[in-house]
Amino acid sequence: MRILIADDESSARIRLVSMIQEMAHPFEICGEAENEQQLLQLLQEYKPDIVLHDYQIAVQNGLAIMEAGKELSPLTKWIILSGYADYEPAHDSVKCGASDFLLKPPSVQELEAALLRAQDCAEKQGLHFDKHNEDTWVDALVSTHEQSLEHHSDNQMAFWGIRPFIDSYLNEMDHRAVKNSLIEELVLQMNKVELAAIQTSLVEVSEGDLVLVGTWLSGPLPHEAIVNELASIAEAKLLAFHHEQAAATFVMTDVCPSLEKLQEQLAVAEHCAAMRVTKGMGRSWTLSQLDPHGSELYFMLGQIMVDLSNSYQHKNYMAFMNLVDQLQSFVIRHGLNEFPQDTMLNIMKFTAYALRLQVDPSAAQWVEQLYKHGETLLPHHGLKDSGERMVEQVIEMIEQDYSNSILALSEYAKQFRTTAHYLNARFIQVTGLSFVKYLSKLRVNKAKLLFADPSSDKLSLQQIAEQVGFTSTRQLGRSMTEFEGCSSTAYRKNLKRTLKEK
Repeated sequence: MRILIADDESSARIRLVSMIQEMAHPFEICGEAENEQQLLQLLQEYKPDIVLHDYQIAVQNGLAIMEAGKELSPLTKWIILSGYADYEPAHDSVKCGASDFLLKPPSVQELEAALLRAQDCAEKQGLHFDKHNEDTWVDALVSTHEQSLEHHSDNQMAFWGIRPFIDSYLNEMDHRAVKNSLIEELVLQMNKVELAAIQTSLVEVSEGDLVLVGTWLSGPLPHEAIVNELASIAEAKLLAFHHEQAAATFVMTDVCPSLEKLQEQLAVAEHCAAMRVTKGMGRSWTLSQLDPHGSELYFMLGQIMVDLSNSYQHKNYMAFMNLVDQLQSFVIRHGLNEFPQDTMLNIMKFTAYALRLQVDPSAAQWVEQLYKHGETLLPHHGLKDSGERMVEQVIEMIEQDYSNSILALSEYAKQFRTTAHYLNARFIQVTGLSFVKYLSKLRVNKAKLLFADPSSDKLSLQQIAEQVGFTSTRQLGRSMTEFEGCSSTAYRKNLKRTLKEK
Protein backbone atom coordinates (compact mmCIF):
# COMPACT_ATOMS: atom_id res chain seq x y z
CA MET A 1 0.00 0.00 0.00
CA ARG A 2 1.78 3.12 -1.28
CA ILE A 3 1.32 6.36 0.64
CA LEU A 4 2.06 9.92 -0.48
CA ILE A 5 2.47 12.57 2.24
CA ALA A 6 1.62 16.19 1.43
CA ASP A 7 2.30 18.85 4.07
CA ASP A 8 4.06 22.20 3.85
CA GLU A 9 5.70 21.67 7.27
CA SER A 10 8.77 19.43 7.14
CA SER A 11 8.40 18.55 10.83
CA ALA A 12 4.87 17.30 10.21
CA ARG A 13 6.04 15.15 7.29
CA ILE A 14 8.89 13.70 9.34
CA ARG A 15 6.52 12.84 12.16
CA LEU A 16 4.05 11.12 9.81
CA VAL A 17 6.83 9.11 8.15
CA SER A 18 8.16 8.02 11.53
CA MET A 19 4.72 6.96 12.74
CA ILE A 20 3.99 4.97 9.58
CA GLN A 21 7.36 3.21 9.68
CA GLU A 22 6.60 2.03 13.22
CA MET A 23 3.36 0.34 12.13
CA ALA A 24 3.28 -3.41 11.63
CA HIS A 25 1.73 -3.09 8.17
CA PRO A 26 3.24 -3.18 4.66
CA PHE A 27 2.88 0.57 4.12
CA GLU A 28 5.34 2.17 1.71
CA ILE A 29 6.07 5.91 1.58
CA CYS A 30 6.32 6.60 -2.14
CA GLY A 31 6.89 10.34 -1.89
CA GLU A 32 6.62 13.60 0.05
CA ALA A 33 5.25 16.90 -1.22
CA GLU A 34 5.65 20.29 0.42
CA ASN A 35 3.41 22.22 -1.96
CA GLU A 36 0.52 21.68 -4.34
CA GLN A 37 2.69 21.53 -7.47
CA GLN A 38 4.82 18.71 -6.06
CA LEU A 39 1.70 16.89 -4.90
CA LEU A 40 0.11 16.85 -8.35
CA GLN A 41 3.40 15.86 -9.97
CA LEU A 42 3.94 12.92 -7.59
CA LEU A 43 0.31 11.86 -7.95
CA GLN A 44 0.69 11.59 -11.69
CA GLU A 45 4.00 9.77 -11.37
CA TYR A 46 3.25 7.23 -8.63
CA LYS A 47 -0.57 6.86 -8.57
CA PRO A 48 -0.43 6.16 -4.80
CA ASP A 49 -3.09 4.17 -2.98
CA ILE A 50 -3.43 6.79 -0.22
CA VAL A 51 -2.61 10.48 0.14
CA LEU A 52 -2.15 12.04 3.58
CA HIS A 53 -3.06 15.60 2.70
CA ASP A 54 -2.76 18.77 4.80
CA TYR A 55 -5.96 20.82 4.44
CA GLN A 56 -4.00 24.09 4.43
CA ILE A 57 -1.28 23.12 1.95
CA ALA A 58 -2.85 25.10 -0.89
CA VAL A 59 -3.11 28.86 -1.12
CA GLN A 60 -6.85 28.77 -0.46
CA ASN A 61 -7.62 25.23 0.73
CA GLY A 62 -6.60 21.70 -0.07
CA LEU A 63 -9.95 20.53 -1.41
CA ALA A 64 -9.45 22.10 -4.83
CA ILE A 65 -6.14 20.24 -5.04
CA MET A 66 -7.85 17.01 -4.03
CA GLU A 67 -10.39 17.42 -6.83
CA ALA A 68 -7.59 18.04 -9.34
CA GLY A 69 -5.68 15.07 -7.97
CA LYS A 70 -8.64 12.75 -8.40
CA GLU A 71 -8.50 13.39 -12.13
CA LEU A 72 -4.84 12.31 -12.19
CA SER A 73 -5.33 9.28 -9.94
CA PRO A 74 -9.04 8.38 -9.60
CA LEU A 75 -8.56 5.35 -7.35
CA THR A 76 -6.37 7.12 -4.78
CA LYS A 77 -7.90 7.50 -1.32
CA TRP A 78 -7.47 10.83 0.46
CA ILE A 79 -7.07 11.36 4.20
CA ILE A 80 -7.33 15.04 5.10
CA LEU A 81 -5.45 16.45 8.09
CA SER A 82 -6.29 19.80 9.65
CA GLY A 83 -5.16 21.75 12.68
CA TYR A 84 -8.66 23.14 13.22
CA ALA A 85 -11.33 21.32 15.23
CA ASP A 86 -14.00 22.62 12.89
CA TYR A 87 -17.01 21.06 11.25
CA GLU A 88 -16.72 22.93 7.93
CA PRO A 89 -13.44 21.44 6.62
CA ALA A 90 -14.47 17.99 7.83
CA HIS A 91 -17.85 18.24 6.11
CA ASP A 92 -16.37 19.69 2.91
CA SER A 93 -13.63 17.06 2.83
CA VAL A 94 -16.05 14.16 3.03
CA LYS A 95 -18.36 15.87 0.54
CA CYS A 96 -15.46 16.15 -1.92
CA GLY A 97 -14.65 12.46 -1.57
CA ALA A 98 -12.10 12.20 1.24
CA SER A 99 -12.13 8.82 2.96
CA ASP A 100 -11.21 10.29 6.35
CA PHE A 101 -10.55 13.51 8.28
CA LEU A 102 -8.04 13.74 11.15
CA LEU A 103 -7.06 16.52 13.51
CA LYS A 104 -3.37 17.44 13.60
CA PRO A 105 -1.35 16.06 15.12
CA PRO A 106 -3.01 12.63 15.00
CA SER A 107 -2.00 9.91 17.41
CA VAL A 108 -0.39 6.74 16.08
CA GLN A 109 -3.62 4.87 16.79
CA GLU A 110 -5.78 7.43 14.95
CA LEU A 111 -3.47 7.48 11.93
CA GLU A 112 -3.19 3.70 11.78
CA ALA A 113 -6.97 3.25 11.98
CA ALA A 114 -7.53 5.80 9.20
CA LEU A 115 -4.92 4.17 6.96
CA LEU A 116 -6.46 0.73 7.48
CA ARG A 117 -9.93 2.08 6.70
CA ALA A 118 -8.64 3.68 3.52
CA GLN A 119 -6.79 0.49 2.59
CA ASP A 120 -9.92 -1.59 3.09
CA CYS A 121 -11.97 0.86 1.04
CA ALA A 122 -9.37 0.89 -1.76
CA GLU A 123 -9.29 -2.90 -1.90
CA LYS A 124 -13.08 -3.10 -2.01
CA GLN A 125 -13.16 -0.43 -4.69
CA GLY A 126 -10.80 -2.49 -6.81
CA LEU A 127 -13.01 -5.55 -6.44
CA HIS A 128 -16.08 -3.43 -7.12
CA PHE A 129 -14.57 -2.06 -10.32
CA ASP A 130 -13.58 -5.52 -11.57
CA LYS A 131 -16.87 -7.10 -10.60
CA HIS A 132 -19.18 -4.46 -11.94
CA ASN A 133 -17.56 -3.25 -15.11
CA GLU A 134 -20.25 -2.88 -17.70
CA ASP A 135 -19.67 -6.00 -19.80
CA THR A 136 -19.58 -8.36 -16.82
CA TRP A 137 -22.62 -6.80 -15.19
CA VAL A 138 -24.74 -6.82 -18.33
CA ASP A 139 -23.69 -10.39 -19.10
CA ALA A 140 -24.79 -11.51 -15.63
CA LEU A 141 -28.09 -9.67 -15.82
CA VAL A 142 -29.11 -11.13 -19.19
CA SER A 143 -27.86 -14.62 -18.50
CA THR A 144 -31.42 -15.88 -18.19
CA HIS A 145 -32.38 -14.68 -21.66
CA GLU A 146 -32.29 -17.10 -24.57
CA GLN A 147 -30.46 -14.66 -26.81
CA SER A 148 -26.79 -14.12 -26.15
CA LEU A 149 -25.29 -10.76 -25.33
CA GLU A 150 -23.67 -10.68 -28.75
CA HIS A 151 -27.06 -10.37 -30.43
CA HIS A 152 -28.41 -7.62 -28.19
CA SER A 153 -26.89 -4.19 -27.81
CA ASP A 154 -27.60 -1.92 -24.85
CA ASN A 155 -30.26 0.03 -26.71
CA GLN A 156 -32.34 -3.17 -26.89
CA MET A 157 -32.23 -3.51 -23.14
CA ALA A 158 -34.00 -1.68 -20.37
CA PHE A 159 -32.56 -0.95 -16.93
CA TRP A 160 -34.45 0.11 -13.82
CA GLY A 161 -33.42 0.44 -10.19
CA ILE A 162 -34.53 0.92 -6.60
CA ARG A 163 -32.41 2.63 -3.99
CA PRO A 164 -33.50 1.87 -0.41
CA PHE A 165 -33.24 4.30 2.50
CA ILE A 166 -33.57 3.41 6.16
CA ASP A 167 -34.07 6.12 8.77
CA SER A 168 -33.24 4.99 12.29
CA TYR A 169 -31.02 5.68 15.28
CA LEU A 170 -29.57 2.17 15.13
CA ASN A 171 -25.80 1.83 15.08
CA GLU A 172 -24.19 1.78 11.66
CA MET A 173 -23.87 -2.01 11.47
CA ASP A 174 -27.48 -2.71 12.48
CA HIS A 175 -28.70 0.12 10.26
CA ARG A 176 -27.04 -1.38 7.20
CA ALA A 177 -28.19 -4.89 8.13
CA VAL A 178 -31.83 -3.77 8.22
CA LYS A 179 -31.51 -1.99 4.87
CA ASN A 180 -29.73 -4.81 3.07
CA SER A 181 -32.07 -7.45 4.49
CA LEU A 182 -35.05 -5.50 3.20
CA ILE A 183 -33.68 -5.14 -0.32
CA GLU A 184 -32.52 -8.77 -0.42
CA GLU A 185 -36.02 -9.96 0.47
CA LEU A 186 -37.44 -7.70 -2.24
CA VAL A 187 -35.17 -9.25 -4.87
CA LEU A 188 -36.32 -12.73 -3.87
CA GLN A 189 -39.93 -11.69 -4.30
CA MET A 190 -39.35 -10.02 -7.65
CA ASN A 191 -37.46 -13.00 -9.01
CA LYS A 192 -40.59 -15.08 -8.49
CA VAL A 193 -42.49 -12.92 -10.96
CA GLU A 194 -42.62 -14.38 -14.45
CA LEU A 195 -43.02 -11.26 -16.50
CA ALA A 196 -41.13 -10.48 -19.71
CA ALA A 197 -38.09 -12.48 -18.55
CA ILE A 198 -37.10 -9.87 -15.98
CA GLN A 199 -33.82 -10.38 -14.16
CA THR A 200 -33.34 -8.62 -10.83
CA SER A 201 -30.02 -8.45 -9.02
CA LEU A 202 -28.35 -6.73 -6.09
CA VAL A 203 -25.48 -4.39 -6.86
CA GLU A 204 -23.11 -2.73 -4.40
CA VAL A 205 -22.96 0.97 -5.29
CA SER A 206 -20.82 2.03 -2.34
CA GLU A 207 -19.15 0.26 0.54
CA GLY A 208 -21.77 -2.08 1.96
CA ASP A 209 -24.76 -0.33 0.33
CA LEU A 210 -26.92 -2.35 -2.05
CA VAL A 211 -29.40 -1.30 -4.71
CA LEU A 212 -31.83 -3.40 -6.68
CA VAL A 213 -31.37 -3.43 -10.44
CA GLY A 214 -33.87 -4.93 -12.83
CA THR A 215 -33.24 -5.49 -16.52
CA TRP A 216 -35.19 -6.91 -19.41
CA LEU A 217 -35.06 -7.03 -23.18
CA SER A 218 -37.30 -4.60 -24.99
CA GLY A 219 -40.28 -6.42 -26.42
CA PRO A 220 -44.01 -6.25 -27.01
CA LEU A 221 -44.81 -5.60 -23.33
CA PRO A 222 -44.58 -1.84 -22.60
CA HIS A 223 -41.97 -0.73 -20.09
CA GLU A 224 -44.69 0.99 -18.09
CA ALA A 225 -46.51 -2.29 -17.47
CA ILE A 226 -43.32 -3.96 -16.26
CA VAL A 227 -42.42 -1.07 -13.97
CA ASN A 228 -45.94 -0.93 -12.55
CA GLU A 229 -45.73 -4.62 -11.68
CA LEU A 230 -42.35 -4.27 -10.00
CA ALA A 231 -43.36 -1.06 -8.23
CA SER A 232 -46.47 -2.72 -6.80
CA ILE A 233 -44.29 -5.48 -5.33
CA ALA A 234 -41.99 -2.85 -3.81
CA GLU A 235 -44.92 -0.91 -2.35
CA ALA A 236 -46.39 -4.08 -0.84
CA LYS A 237 -43.01 -4.88 0.70
CA LEU A 238 -42.87 -1.46 2.33
CA LEU A 239 -46.39 -1.81 3.70
CA ALA A 240 -45.39 -5.14 5.24
CA PHE A 241 -42.19 -3.69 6.73
CA HIS A 242 -42.56 -3.20 10.48
CA HIS A 243 -39.64 -2.21 12.68
CA GLU A 244 -39.92 -0.36 15.97
CA GLN A 245 -36.70 1.56 15.40
CA ALA A 246 -36.61 2.08 11.64
CA ALA A 247 -38.65 3.46 8.74
CA ALA A 248 -38.01 2.39 5.14
CA THR A 249 -38.35 4.33 1.89
CA PHE A 250 -37.68 3.31 -1.72
CA VAL A 251 -36.63 5.70 -4.50
CA MET A 252 -37.18 4.28 -7.99
CA THR A 253 -35.37 5.36 -11.13
CA ASP A 254 -36.92 5.83 -14.54
CA VAL A 255 -36.49 3.12 -17.17
CA CYS A 256 -33.01 3.65 -18.62
CA PRO A 257 -31.67 2.60 -22.03
CA SER A 258 -28.14 1.95 -20.75
CA LEU A 259 -26.24 0.97 -17.66
CA GLU A 260 -24.46 4.32 -17.64
CA LYS A 261 -27.77 6.17 -17.54
CA LEU A 262 -28.99 3.95 -14.71
CA GLN A 263 -25.90 4.70 -12.66
CA GLU A 264 -26.53 8.42 -13.17
CA GLN A 265 -30.12 8.05 -11.99
CA LEU A 266 -29.12 6.06 -8.92
CA ALA A 267 -26.84 8.97 -7.99
CA VAL A 268 -29.73 11.39 -8.53
CA ALA A 269 -31.87 9.18 -6.29
CA GLU A 270 -29.32 9.59 -3.51
CA HIS A 271 -29.52 13.36 -3.91
CA CYS A 272 -33.30 13.69 -4.15
CA ALA A 273 -33.99 11.29 -1.29
CA ALA A 274 -33.77 14.13 1.25
CA MET A 275 -37.28 15.05 0.09
CA ARG A 276 -38.61 11.98 1.93
CA VAL A 277 -38.27 13.92 5.18
CA THR A 278 -40.91 16.44 4.16
CA LYS A 279 -42.94 14.35 1.70
CA GLY A 280 -43.07 11.20 3.82
CA MET A 281 -41.21 8.00 4.64
CA GLY A 282 -42.53 4.47 4.50
CA ARG A 283 -43.45 4.43 0.82
CA SER A 284 -41.86 4.30 -2.63
CA TRP A 285 -41.19 7.42 -4.67
CA THR A 286 -40.19 8.05 -8.27
CA LEU A 287 -37.50 10.55 -9.17
CA SER A 288 -40.05 12.90 -10.71
CA GLN A 289 -42.07 12.88 -7.48
CA LEU A 290 -39.00 13.87 -5.48
CA ASP A 291 -37.68 16.44 -7.96
CA PRO A 292 -36.63 19.38 -5.76
CA HIS A 293 -37.17 21.89 -8.58
CA GLY A 294 -39.97 24.18 -7.46
CA SER A 295 -39.79 22.75 -3.93
CA GLU A 296 -36.41 24.13 -2.89
CA LEU A 297 -37.46 24.98 0.67
CA TYR A 298 -38.76 21.45 1.21
CA PHE A 299 -35.49 20.05 -0.11
CA MET A 300 -33.31 22.39 1.97
CA LEU A 301 -35.19 21.51 5.14
CA GLY A 302 -35.06 17.81 4.32
CA GLN A 303 -31.32 17.92 3.63
CA ILE A 304 -30.59 19.61 6.95
CA MET A 305 -32.61 16.94 8.75
CA VAL A 306 -30.86 14.09 6.90
CA ASP A 307 -27.46 15.59 7.76
CA LEU A 308 -28.60 15.90 11.38
CA SER A 309 -29.49 12.22 11.35
CA ASN A 310 -26.08 11.26 9.95
CA SER A 311 -24.20 13.32 12.53
CA TYR A 312 -26.37 11.87 15.31
CA GLN A 313 -25.76 8.32 14.12
CA HIS A 314 -22.00 8.93 14.06
CA LYS A 315 -22.17 10.70 17.44
CA ASN A 316 -20.53 13.82 16.02
CA TYR A 317 -21.48 16.54 18.49
CA MET A 318 -19.86 19.46 16.68
CA ALA A 319 -21.43 18.59 13.33
CA PHE A 320 -24.83 18.12 14.98
CA MET A 321 -24.73 21.52 16.68
CA ASN A 322 -23.60 23.27 13.49
CA LEU A 323 -26.55 21.76 11.68
CA VAL A 324 -28.99 22.86 14.39
CA ASP A 325 -27.55 26.35 13.91
CA GLN A 326 -28.35 26.03 10.20
CA LEU A 327 -31.85 24.82 11.01
CA GLN A 328 -32.43 27.75 13.33
CA SER A 329 -31.30 30.17 10.60
CA PHE A 330 -33.62 28.43 8.15
CA VAL A 331 -36.60 28.76 10.51
CA ILE A 332 -35.84 32.43 11.22
CA ARG A 333 -35.47 33.24 7.52
CA HIS A 334 -38.30 31.20 6.03
CA GLY A 335 -40.58 30.30 8.91
CA LEU A 336 -42.65 27.15 8.98
CA ASN A 337 -46.11 28.62 8.50
CA GLU A 338 -45.93 27.99 4.76
CA PHE A 339 -45.53 24.25 5.29
CA PRO A 340 -48.78 22.26 5.53
CA GLN A 341 -49.64 20.15 8.55
CA ASP A 342 -48.79 16.93 6.69
CA THR A 343 -45.24 18.16 6.20
CA MET A 344 -44.90 18.94 9.89
CA LEU A 345 -46.13 15.45 10.76
CA ASN A 346 -43.62 13.92 8.34
CA ILE A 347 -40.77 15.85 9.99
CA MET A 348 -42.03 14.74 13.40
CA LYS A 349 -41.97 11.12 12.24
CA PHE A 350 -38.44 11.53 10.86
CA THR A 351 -37.07 12.98 14.11
CA ALA A 352 -38.65 10.14 16.06
CA TYR A 353 -37.01 7.44 13.94
CA ALA A 354 -33.74 9.09 12.93
CA LEU A 355 -32.96 11.20 16.01
CA ARG A 356 -34.74 9.26 18.75
CA LEU A 357 -36.59 12.42 19.69
CA GLN A 358 -40.29 13.15 20.00
CA VAL A 359 -40.65 16.76 18.91
CA ASP A 360 -43.38 18.95 17.47
CA PRO A 361 -41.80 21.05 14.66
CA SER A 362 -44.77 23.42 14.72
CA ALA A 363 -43.92 24.38 18.31
CA ALA A 364 -41.83 27.47 18.98
CA GLN A 365 -39.22 25.58 21.02
CA TRP A 366 -38.53 22.65 18.73
CA VAL A 367 -35.11 23.91 17.60
CA GLU A 368 -34.16 24.46 21.24
CA GLN A 369 -35.16 20.85 21.90
CA LEU A 370 -32.69 19.78 19.22
CA TYR A 371 -29.94 21.83 20.87
CA LYS A 372 -30.62 20.07 24.17
CA HIS A 373 -30.78 16.73 22.40
CA GLY A 374 -27.34 17.36 20.93
CA GLU A 375 -25.86 17.60 24.42
CA THR A 376 -26.46 13.86 24.78
CA LEU A 377 -23.69 13.34 22.23
CA LEU A 378 -21.03 14.98 24.39
CA PRO A 379 -19.85 11.75 26.09
CA HIS A 380 -19.14 10.36 22.62
CA HIS A 381 -17.43 13.45 21.25
CA GLY A 382 -13.99 12.48 19.97
CA LEU A 383 -12.25 15.86 20.23
CA LYS A 384 -11.67 15.90 23.97
CA ASP A 385 -7.99 16.87 23.88
CA SER A 386 -8.42 19.53 21.22
CA GLY A 387 -11.49 20.83 23.06
CA GLU A 388 -9.53 21.22 26.27
CA ARG A 389 -6.76 23.02 24.43
CA MET A 390 -9.32 25.33 22.87
CA VAL A 391 -10.81 26.20 26.28
CA GLU A 392 -7.33 26.84 27.68
CA GLN A 393 -6.58 29.22 24.82
CA VAL A 394 -9.88 31.06 25.30
CA ILE A 395 -9.14 31.40 29.02
CA GLU A 396 -5.78 32.96 28.16
CA MET A 397 -7.55 35.40 25.85
CA ILE A 398 -10.14 36.24 28.50
CA GLU A 399 -7.34 37.02 30.95
CA GLN A 400 -6.29 39.75 28.54
CA ASP A 401 -9.78 40.89 27.49
CA TYR A 402 -11.84 40.68 30.70
CA SER A 403 -12.02 44.48 31.14
CA ASN A 404 -13.93 44.73 27.86
CA SER A 405 -17.58 44.87 28.92
CA ILE A 406 -18.90 43.53 25.62
CA LEU A 407 -17.05 40.21 25.49
CA ALA A 408 -19.19 37.65 23.67
CA LEU A 409 -18.91 33.88 23.58
CA SER A 410 -19.88 33.86 19.91
CA GLU A 411 -16.85 35.98 18.98
CA TYR A 412 -14.44 33.52 20.58
CA ALA A 413 -16.28 30.66 18.90
CA LYS A 414 -15.81 32.32 15.51
CA GLN A 415 -12.07 32.64 16.11
CA PHE A 416 -11.86 28.89 16.65
CA ARG A 417 -14.33 28.18 13.83
CA THR A 418 -16.77 26.33 16.04
CA THR A 419 -20.20 27.02 17.53
CA ALA A 420 -21.01 28.94 20.69
CA HIS A 421 -22.95 25.92 21.94
CA TYR A 422 -19.94 23.65 21.53
CA LEU A 423 -17.52 26.10 23.15
CA ASN A 424 -19.84 26.66 26.10
CA ALA A 425 -20.28 22.90 26.56
CA ARG A 426 -16.51 22.45 26.57
CA PHE A 427 -16.19 25.26 29.12
CA ILE A 428 -18.59 23.45 31.42
CA GLN A 429 -16.71 20.17 31.00
CA VAL A 430 -13.28 21.67 31.59
CA THR A 431 -14.00 24.33 34.24
CA GLY A 432 -17.32 23.29 35.74
CA LEU A 433 -18.71 26.73 34.83
CA SER A 434 -20.40 28.14 31.77
CA PHE A 435 -18.54 30.81 29.81
CA VAL A 436 -20.64 33.59 31.36
CA LYS A 437 -20.17 32.26 34.90
CA TYR A 438 -16.45 31.81 34.38
CA LEU A 439 -16.09 35.35 33.06
CA SER A 440 -18.11 36.79 35.96
CA LYS A 441 -16.02 34.88 38.50
CA LEU A 442 -12.81 36.08 36.85
CA ARG A 443 -14.02 39.69 37.00
CA VAL A 444 -14.97 39.26 40.66
CA ASN A 445 -11.46 37.99 41.40
CA LYS A 446 -9.96 40.97 39.59
CA ALA A 447 -12.22 43.30 41.61
CA LYS A 448 -11.07 41.64 44.83
CA LEU A 449 -7.46 42.38 43.88
CA LEU A 450 -8.36 46.04 43.41
CA PHE A 451 -10.18 46.11 46.75
CA ALA A 452 -7.01 44.77 48.40
CA ASP A 453 -4.73 47.28 46.65
CA PRO A 454 -4.20 50.41 48.82
CA SER A 455 -3.64 52.51 45.71
CA SER A 456 -7.24 51.77 44.69
CA ASP A 457 -8.82 53.06 47.91
CA LYS A 458 -9.96 56.25 46.23
CA LEU A 459 -11.64 54.42 43.35
CA SER A 460 -15.42 54.32 43.52
CA LEU A 461 -17.34 51.08 43.11
CA GLN A 462 -18.42 52.25 39.66
CA GLN A 463 -14.80 52.81 38.62
CA ILE A 464 -13.76 49.40 39.92
CA ALA A 465 -16.72 47.76 38.18
CA GLU A 466 -15.77 49.36 34.87
CA GLN A 467 -12.09 48.47 35.22
CA VAL A 468 -12.90 44.76 35.55
CA GLY A 469 -15.52 44.71 32.78
CA PHE A 470 -18.83 45.16 34.60
CA THR A 471 -21.11 47.87 33.24
CA SER A 472 -22.53 48.90 36.62
CA THR A 473 -22.13 48.56 40.37
CA ARG A 474 -25.31 46.51 40.32
CA GLN A 475 -23.67 43.91 38.09
CA LEU A 476 -20.60 43.88 40.29
CA GLY A 477 -22.67 43.57 43.45
CA ARG A 478 -24.79 40.74 42.07
CA SER A 479 -21.72 38.75 41.03
CA MET A 480 -19.95 39.42 44.35
CA THR A 481 -22.99 38.11 46.19
CA GLU A 482 -23.10 35.00 43.98
CA PHE A 483 -19.43 34.08 44.40
CA GLU A 484 -18.48 35.66 47.76
CA GLY A 485 -21.77 35.60 49.63
CA CYS A 486 -21.91 39.35 50.29
CA SER A 487 -22.29 42.63 48.42
CA SER A 488 -19.30 44.46 47.00
CA THR A 489 -19.73 47.24 49.59
CA ALA A 490 -19.77 44.75 52.47
CA TYR A 491 -16.80 42.84 51.04
CA ARG A 492 -14.77 46.04 50.73
CA LYS A 493 -15.53 47.11 54.30
CA ASN A 494 -14.77 43.67 55.74
CA LEU A 495 -11.50 43.50 53.81
CA LYS A 496 -10.38 46.94 55.04
CA ARG A 497 -11.21 45.99 58.62
CA THR A 498 -9.27 42.74 58.31
CA LEU A 499 -6.23 44.45 56.78
CA LYS A 500 -6.32 47.15 59.46
CA GLU A 501 -6.40 44.58 62.25
CA LYS A 502 -3.34 42.90 60.77
